[in-house]
Amino acid sequence: MHKHDMSNVTLAHLPQWCVEQPPLGIAYLTGFLQSKGYNVRQVDYSIQLYAELPGPMKYLMESMHHQKWLEGYEFYTHVYPHIETWIERWAKELAEAPGDVIGFTMLSTSKICTLEVIKKIKELNPRKFIVIGGPHCTRYEGGMLIAHEPDVDVVVPGEGEEVFHELIHALDTGTPLTEVKGLLINQRGAIFDTGERELIKGISDLPLPVFAGFDLQHYRHITLPILGSRGCIYKCAFCSETVLWRRYRFRTGQSMFDEFKKHHDELGVSSFYIVDSLINGNLKELE
Repeated sequence: MHKHDMSNVTLAHLPQWCVEQPPLGIAYLTGFLQSKGYNVRQVDYSIQLYAELPGPMKYLMESMHHQKWLEGYEFYTHVYPHIETWIERWAKELAEAPGDVIGFTMLSTSKICTLEVIKKIKELNPRKFIVIGGPHCTRYEGGMLIAHEPDVDVVVPGEGEEVFHELIHALDTGTPLTEVKGLLINQRGAIFDTGERELIKGISDLPLPVFAGFDLQHYRHITLPILGSRGCIYKCAFCSETVLWRRYRFRTGQSMFDEFKKHHDELGVSSFYIVDSLINGNLKELE
């Protein structure tokens, strides 16, 4: 196996995404990888696009227009002609970025744009190793379909911190990726599933999310997301939480307080949005 340059890792987020807050998944991955000694570059091209689009075109980034980003016909008719210059620039930046691994967070609204960018990255620099994770890539959503995309090397269909670290460590050491549990690996068009891995048990022990690499001044009424728990205490048949998270896990109240204080002291942010599936799953820790 080709040994990759792991001196730097880039974590990127592409449009469309809300303009109120930076992506939490990348912030968690950054904190975890930095704690393991990796250099991480964070980039939210969604908020960059919002900041740079001419005033009359900023409407494309509003949530009410997300449908234009979801379907190929709508995207290439109503969005792509306006942002082609940015897509070319982003692909060039990422193709030339230090290090070989680029991780993308993919939402349903960012799927088409992300695939367009990674296609151009691979044309410019085939050496880049493309990893896709995020809500759209779970086993019960689009994970397997994304894994079949020719320019995608690996999909992380579940919780990302530990498995992504093991993945880049395997690339760094030349260990076969098939030994890393929790991956969908594209092997020349055939998908190798390394199996589901255990959920992270002590989510209070995870390093706190890092937002310092994002252009925070561009977010509208900057609000940082806080995740106090993962999953839900119920198993409603109509809801995706059970199949996505499998069971409910919560952080201690102290760890949440520490996160509020860290972001306030280091970034000057005083507005937070709790993004739990339900805020009151553990009333003792909430108090």
